[in-house]
Amino acid sequence: MRATEAAAFFLAICVIFCGAAYGANLDSEFFISETVGLYSGKKTNVNGAKEAGFKRRDELPLEVVYKAGDAANPPVVREIVLDFGSGAEPGDLPDLVEIYINSGGDLGYERQVYRGRPAASKMSVQLYPESAGKVLIRHFSTSLEGEAIIPAAHFFGDASAVPSPACKNSGKVELSYLIYFQDQPAGIMWMDKYSSGEIHTYAEEYFYDTEVISPDEDASMKVFSDAECKSEVAVKDMSLRSFECRRKTRIGELEYSIKTTAEQNKYGELESVSEVYLKMGRNMARNLVSSLAAGMSLESLCRDKSISDPKMDAELRLMFRLICGETIFYKTPSRAFEEEAVYVSEPFLYGKIASDGLAVGKELELTILTAMDLNEAMSAMGKSRDKKNERSEEACADIEVTAKTIDFFPARDGDADLYAVWVFDKGHKKFNQLALIEADGAVIRKFDYVKRHDMRLAFDADPEKIKPAVIDVNALIEESRDSARGNFIGTPDGVERATAKISWSEATPDKLKLEGPRQRLISVKEVEPGLFEAEIETIRRLPGDEPAVRSLPLDEAELDSYLVADSIIQTEEKSLVSLARNIVGSETDPLEISKKIFNWLIRNIKPKDINAFYVKPASVILMSKSGDCKHFAVLFATLARISGVPTRFVFGQRYIAGQYGYHVWNQIYIDGEWLDVDASNLAFFPGALHIQLDTASSFNEKGHIGVALGVRPKPDLAGIELGPLDSGVIDAGIKTYLDDSTYQDAYYKFRVRCPKGMRMKVLDLGFARKIMFVSESDPTVIANMYLSPGNASSGRKKNVWESVSGEIGSENYYMMDLFGALKKAKMGKAGETVIGGKKAEFFTASAMDHKSRFIKMDVAVLEYDLGVLYFHFAAPSDSFSKHSSAMSAIKSSVEFF
Repeated sequence: MRATEAAAFFLAICVIFCGAAYGANLDSEFFISETVGLYSGKKTNVNGAKEAGFKRRDELPLEVVYKAGDAANPPVVREIVLDFGSGAEPGDLPDLVEIYINSGGDLGYERQVYRGRPAASKMSVQLYPESAGKVLIRHFSTSLEGEAIIPAAHFFGDASAVPSPACKNSGKVELSYLIYFQDQPAGIMWMDKYSSGEIHTYAEEYFYDTEVISPDEDASMKVFSDAECKSEVAVKDMSLRSFECRRKTRIGELEYSIKTTAEQNKYGELESVSEVYLKMGRNMARNLVSSLAAGMSLESLCRDKSISDPKMDAELRLMFRLICGETIFYKTPSRAFEEEAVYVSEPFLYGKIASDGLAVGKELELTILTAMDLNEAMSAMGKSRDKKNERSEEACADIEVTAKTIDFFPARDGDADLYAVWVFDKGHKKFNQLALIEADGAVIRKFDYVKRHDMRLAFDADPEKIKPAVIDVNALIEESRDSARGNFIGTPDGVERATAKISWSEATPDKLKLEGPRQRLISVKEVEPGLFEAEIETIRRLPGDEPAVRSLPLDEAELDSYLVADSIIQTEEKSLVSLARNIVGSETDPLEISKKIFNWLIRNIKPKDINAFYVKPASVILMSKSGDCKHFAVLFATLARISGVPTRFVFGQRYIAGQYGYHVWNQIYIDGEWLDVDASNLAFFPGALHIQLDTASSFNEKGHIGVALGVRPKPDLAGIELGPLDSGVIDAGIKTYLDDSTYQDAYYKFRVRCPKGMRMKVLDLGFARKIMFVSESDPTVIANMYLSPGNASSGRKKNVWESVSGEIGSENYYMMDLFGALKKAKMGKAGETVIGGKKAEFFTASAMDHKSRFIKMDVAVLEYDLGVLYFHFAAPSDSFSKHSSAMSAIKSSVEFF
């Protein structure tokens, strides 16, 4: 997407009047912290490699660590010049040089900014603006003879982060954005920025409508939201002076509006207050009464004097007041905030980040003031007045966040420079956004992991054409059922060849790595200014297969560079070294070593989704024994490098459960070629529906790239070539396969057969599996099996919903047929049964489905040492007994190995 004409005009004016960026000599800003022999382990803080005792080429690889003198405000490096000396001949130079930069912030990661061979005695490395708290320069050599020539390093750039151009703060900028839910435009946001005297004003107004059709509700739930927020900020220090936010929302028949204001009081403190209004409609009230107290009418409930008993829980009394038709108004007491904290309101967030200066790796600690939401309002209004249970009433939630600039996309064809900025709280639960912004804070794209929607810059958006985004869970369930008839790929690891189109914006194709050992670029073009589209061919490549694109062979120095440590890959950490030795034993073949590491990881690290663009060091991951693809990839790379297998990272997307998602995996170097391996994927060798976007020798936070660029793959599912599921890497003594009558799984060491008269389909849900059985004569008769790793929670009989959703993940709509049914089901009988010779628990239930049919269910839960197995069989009540024999046949066919 391109900047608006207004923004482009201001950018042009700034170039004329504000001047271009310059690169001052920063040598005095850095000092040599230490020099390290990466293989020998020898360390010293003496300036100069010779003085430190590193004189011979056989002492390489060598790492020289430079640190900024002012760690709190590290300089921005734009260029590094390495000077090997005027007398250095090409043959004397190292075979490979790597440069890493660390921002010095709390996240503390090394970003690789250069990797290559020196061609002359003096080499210049041009960089994106990099906030450099620490610079690591590594030198490698394939020769064991001669003198090691270690260059002097000179740094050029700015003494502090690149500030937002001052002249862009004047005048007025108007922007509009489309708000998307699941790729559907659901609303519009308008934002104005303007200055008057000593005050900047940031104002935003938005609306969005969504409709959720759920299988466990009698009617759809419609959500209508609109808001108007305004922040005033002092020009001098960009401090927040005041803000006001009005939000109105209607969820079904529940209406509420909240107005939150914060302004400076006579003591100069920010002080806030909220006014809340709530009202509930009659139909919604009757449905609530029906669910809370079966057989009681709304009228009889509201006549019951016990609901006003002061001993009753205050929040429950509030709910009864709403149900009984009372319109509730509430005003919170005022609340003052600490003067020392840096407060910012959400509409002003990215303007504040830009004003503080933008550079890759730079971090900023902020406290975001957000207006009170409905949950906070209900809690505040319903709180007990009893002093023993008194809680503070907060008009504003204040969330401490870190704002981190993690990438830079330079200006192109008149567009503005763009920075990828990630803003998150400690747990990534209350606030977690990734945004592409211009130097003045204008947002081009923003993805919100908490609200699960994204926002993109729009032009001339017509509010009349924006319809509510419909999230029809029933349709998603039907789509899932249709998958049993082959409408999408349930087992992508078995895809041997495929083609796909991907589109993205902002980064030119040369900034990505769209070709590799399993991927060939067919075509790439710029379909409109700033928007690119590529067609690629991908393959499933097993050991010994020809690569899609051959790579140049690596020399010894380059291989060594894929074996070294960094702050995340801790190859010298004792616990990791000991673990690697125990896993690998005496094995020397790199492929067999990799298989052993993979088998240990999938049996000992529990899958856990973590919405973050960075990972902690390998030793911390090992202690937690859980993580997502990033954590598996880091642990695999660490253990593989310790064991002598050159390893790097691949950043891209993976097709799973009918859709693409962002993913990280590894490549290992074997027999002169890179081979893709995925330690978080039970097939280990990825199928053709993995798409590569980039690679790197260090993790360096490239995991954000797909989100930042809005990559959206479109696979040609009609043209794929399918092969066998099993690649023979899981040490189970059996193969994973699926045919017309049997599914066998090497990971879970189990087999199940499809009874006559039913079709069977397997859906890959990551580590979990869903096996679907659909009657050929009656498509309303469905049996599902779910396989999940880990231990089931206790008390499954009483709360199967929590047990199932906690183990597999209720966010996956391919299991909503089970969750939706269980949520409103009425329990029948419960007890114990036997499945495959193992004890299991079961219960029967009945419910109305989303087509208003009365259905009966049979649910069984079996926990064993390799995971948890769930059975769910459902059919209309009039045909349940007729087809229950199918469920019995499925259960009786299960075998464990």
